[in-house]
Amino acid sequence: EEMLIDSTDTNYDVMQESCFYYSFGVQEVGFHACIELDTGNTTLFPPKSSIIMSIFQNPPRKADVTKKYGLPAIYGSKMEQTIKALNPSMIFLCAGTNICSDGKIEPPNYPWLKTYQLNAECVYPLISRLRMIKSPEEIDVMKSAIEATAEGHIEMMKNCKPGLREAQLMGFFRNEGLFKYNVKFNAYPDIVASSTNAATLHYEINNRIMQPNELVLCDCAHRICQYCSDITTTFPTSGKFTEKQKQIYEIVLGINRKVQTELKQGVLWGQMEALCSRMILEGLLKLGIVKGDVDTLLKSRVQRLFMPHSLGHFLGLDAHDVGMEHLHLGTLMSGMVVTVEPGIYFINMMFTK
Repeated sequence: EEMLIDSTDTNYDVMQESCFYYSFGVQEVGFHACIELDTGNTTLFPPKSSIIMSIFQNPPRKADVTKKYGLPAIYGSKMEQTIKALNPSMIFLCAGTNICSDGKIEPPNYPWLKTYQLNAECVYPLISRLRMIKSPEEIDVMKSAIEATAEGHIEMMKNCKPGLREAQLMGFFRNEGLFKYNVKFNAYPDIVASSTNAATLHYEINNRIMQPNELVLCDCAHRICQYCSDITTTFPTSGKFTEKQKQIYEIVLGINRKVQTELKQGVLWGQMEALCSRMILEGLLKLGIVKGDVDTLLKSRVQRLFMPHSLGHFLGLDAHDVGMEHLHLGTLMSGMVVTVEPGIYFINMMFTK
């Protein structure tokens, strides 16, 4: 639903809740929907606004909703009597907790619902399980989002130079997505982090003036039809790596490529995490940045000092898509979309006592 910014009359930009969008394809917020399990008949319940609000907001009309989505529509104000006429023995509600964020999908709390037998436990896990496996059509949409994102990163590389602010570099990414792909929403807040700012994993200030011979990390991604992409690139502000920068960059690039060659159906994601950890330490040992033998360092989890995050995550309608518990405990399956994002960071607080 729409949310006001503090005490103002201005709304935050909002998108449809992901499980609802997955189930019904409805982009506009404020809708409800009902599926009759016996017949499969589906009804959409768009919100109905007053005449005054209609002048300002242009809410969806029933006829437009039916034409757009191919489903019968009844205004939400008549949802109670519509459900009553169906006389359901049980109503299943979508409610649950996203383990990535601890964010909750709350079930509708209309008083009249309490007169029915309710089940708010099984729908969300079921939809989450379905969302883990992408259809060919979903993957095609995600490829479009990834293509748009990749071109935006190339634009940042082409236009990067010392003296620009991080936000100005970000502007090249957003401009490419907006003008070429009509992208309205990003997959997550843009991160354009130069120099030591890149050691803050979710840095979002994006206001520093970039200096010569620094690295800038750009973690920016578009979404198309609500499906997310996720790309991070790191490149030199002056157009050429120093020797030390190149050495670290090539370790990370080698891990990324090696893991991608190993990804296949039936592989345990934990095996990929272990491969990444070993390759980080092997690379740092060669450079003399850590000392000892790999197995001893692995037991002490020394690699976590340099990469304090996981190797990747599911990608879909959410940037950190549902099903992470399966990714960490189960095997990869055909149709899953995962990110591969190793990194080596030098974070001061990780090395100070």
